[in-house]
Amino acid sequence: MTSFARSSITLVAALAVAACGDDASTNPNGDDDAIIDGRVEQTAPTATPSGVSGPARTAAQAQTVAVVSFQGNGSLTTLATADVEADGSFRIEGVPADREDLAVVAYVDGQNAGGVLVHQRTRAGTVTTVAPIDYQTTVAARVYGELKAMGEASASSDSEAAVFVRVNGPHAEAILSSGAELMAVANGFATASTTLDEVYAEVGTTIDSAVRTQLMTDAAVAFASSLNSGTSAEVAHEAFAQAALDAFLTAGATTEANVLATAGAATTFGARLASSSSVRGAVIAQAVRLNLKARERLAADFDGTGQAALSASIRAVLASTRTSLAEVTTAAQIRAALDAEGTALLDVMGAGVVELLVPDAAALIKAEVRVLAELALGTAFLNVRLESATTAEAAAQAIASYRADVRSAVETLVTASGETEADAEALTSLFIAAAGHPEVH
Repeated sequence: MTSFARSSITLVAALAVAACGDDASTNPNGDDDAIIDGRVEQTAPTATPSGVSGPARTAAQAQTVAVVSFQGNGSLTTLATADVEADGSFRIEGVPADREDLAVVAYVDGQNAGGVLVHQRTRAGTVTTVAPIDYQTTVAARVYGELKAMGEASASSDSEAAVFVRVNGPHAEAILSSGAELMAVANGFATASTTLDEVYAEVGTTIDSAVRTQLMTDAAVAFASSLNSGTSAEVAHEAFAQAALDAFLTAGATTEANVLATAGAATTFGARLASSSSVRGAVIAQAVRLNLKARERLAADFDGTGQAALSASIRAVLASTRTSLAEVTTAAQIRAALDAEGTALLDVMGAGVVELLVPDAAALIKAEVRVLAELALGTAFLNVRLESATTAEAAAQAIASYRADVRSAVETLVTASGETEADAEALTSLFIAAAGHPEVH
């Protein structure tokens, strides 16, 4: 296991402990109601129903906060309020217990200027701590509100929106300042979420929705706890993404299905935003990073096996690509990073497969095996199949025969090598790990 994998697992475990300990602590007052606390770190521009932006409030201090309940049409009902302290902290008492579909909204001069989703059900006599309110949490909360209004919200939508929709700085401000931008992101995420479900179903993976929802909720609660404890946003999001992939696995997915589903979701997310968002690249970068992480995990399944060296080489390229996407702001930059990844992996897979299958063969045989390895990789480039996929159904159909075709190409490669003991199943998975990336329209 790599040091990266060990540290990620350790961090996720630590966050889970934090979630159980700090996020739902005992209410010292012993009341039947719940308490929600947190802090405001950043307030945002307001978006009016007409889509006209209110004044930017990037440095404004919120005066009050409210716990609100999302209604079926996306409107908000206030359940409890409190003042914000000078340091930005707040403590909202008298919150009804046994409620879900909640958020905390921060107000500046009476205007909604930020928010954060409450990912767990409130409990009597407990204190729930939410993530610090900033641009990121506000985008996720408002996207979820739009999903409720569209009737697209599922039990796990609020947690999955927090995983997929990660955007800060001027790009978040652009979304929060425009009703049209916010609606575009909500529509894009709704399509991506549907794509996840349809691809899992297409590849024969049955996800237990109740298990998935609970695990996604636990991951989101741990994420909030880690941010409140001072963990950097980058580290907290890395652990959150790992925990989300774990949730899919525990709910019934395979590591290979996670690769295919995240590739399809990132593709349709970007396609839905292609003509409707000025900040598409910054919005979909997180979905692409999630796919890269899923592919790293698939490759890591072969640590300690005869394919370990090839696995390590693939992961090194994927990790480098994920790092390069940390600061991207345009779809063109994402495409360039994925193109560079593909070029690097041609060399990695060609050389790695030769070393694995025919290390002592004559030069001519090595050359033939390398060519076939590169052809197999070409078959495995999932983005080629996803080029025209703009809907969940199209993405699922594009992926339908994908694995069988990759396996056929690998079998041709293995047969040509003469290495009859080669593990074609393992090689198929490694080719998918190497080339199972989304299409960025």
